[in-house]
Amino acid sequence: MGSGIGVEMGLRDGYVRVLRTLPDNPARKAGILAGDIIYKVNDEEVYTLTADEISKKIRGEAGTEVTVSIVRDG
Repeated sequence: MGSGIGVEMGLRDGYVRVLRTLPDNPARKAGILAGDIIYKVNDEEVYTLTADEISKKIRGEAGTEVTVSIVRDG
């Protein structure tokens, strides 16, 4: 089983957004906040994908690096 970045995601206002970050996980340490739109994963645009599809791209073996680009309102 793989490991993720420590977020719960869901479809809100037509985009997959971070619903919350989990304590002591990479997302929170990187400054990802609830409401952020997951825009890219490793330079691949994913904002039109489902939460499950994005989750599969983010998950990997513990210690694997992933680059996530977000869009934040305001």
